[in-house]
Amino acid sequence: FIKTYVADLKAAKFDDELVYRKKLTKQLSSYEKTTPPHVKAARKLPSLESNVIEYYITLDGPEPIQKLKHKLDYEHYVEKQIKPIAEQILSLFNEKFEDLAQETRQTKLF
Repeated sequence: FIKTYVADLKAAKFDDELVYRKKLTKQLSSYEKTTPPHVKAARKLPSLESNVIEYYITLDGPEPIQKLKHKLDYEHYVEKQIKPIAEQILSLFNEKFEDLAQETRQTKLF
C-alpha cells in the first residue's frame, strides 16, 4: 500500500490534497525574526484576499496556490507528511519506511 501511495503521490494524483492552509496571526510586515512558509507564500501574492493562506511546497519553496510557478516538491510531502505517520505504524511490524517506499525492490537474487 505504501509503495503504491508514494508512487501515486509522485505521479501528481493527489495534488489537490497537498495544499497547506495556515492563518496569518499578524500583519505581513510584522514577521521579521522568522519567516514561516505561509508568510513566504503570502508575500508572493500581489494582494491578500484573506488572512488564511493556501500554499504548496514546491521545488522553489512555498508558493500560494493562486501563483503556482514551480513543480511540487513531492519528496517534501513524503518526508514530512507520509513518512512520520507510516514509521509509527510500521515499527509495530518491524518494517522500515525506506524498504517499503523504494521505487524498485529486489526480493531475490536467484
